[in-house]
Amino acid sequence: MNEEEKTESISISKKSVKRLAGAILLALLLLIAGYLVFHKGNKPAVVDISQLQAAKQYVNFQIYYPKPQPGYMLQPNTVQANNGVVSFIYGYGSDNINISEQAQPPVVEQVTKTRQFSTPAGSAYLADLNGHTAGFIQADKTLVILSSSGNIPDKLQSLMTNFQRLD
Repeated sequence: MNEEEKTESISISKKSVKRLAGAILLALLLLIAGYLVFHKGNKPAVVDISQLQAAKQYVNFQIYYPKPQPGYMLQPNTVQANNGVVSFIYGYGSDNINISEQAQPPVVEQVTKTRQFSTPAGSAYLADLNGHTAGFIQADKTLVILSSSGNIPDKLQSLMTNFQRLD
């Protein structure tokens, strides 16, 4: 092998190493970005309950709300307190979950229950109302009613099992 062939052989080898190092670095960066996006997307959102706390002064019953959990978010500026009812909206992807709370009536209207379960806030059940899932929590002196823009019983139950008392 003469001197020119040695130089060309080393030059090709350096290019290959640089390309390989660049490919490894790119793959590593993509893995890190994917990890950050996945884990950031699965962190529970911080729920700003200040509007719910402000609504408390307009009603004579305890207000409940779900603990922060992945995918669910209290929609900004949706909390309202009118005529003894507090309402607000949680979003989950493209689905909205409308939540209204009122003082527990002496008799709750009977609906066909599709699923019953317990929550920390009280006994709960799901019902089908014209193709849409609705959820009901009978908490101490508060009736919590959840309705959805779609038929999403598992999402509603997940949200309902995380309801807590607003102190």
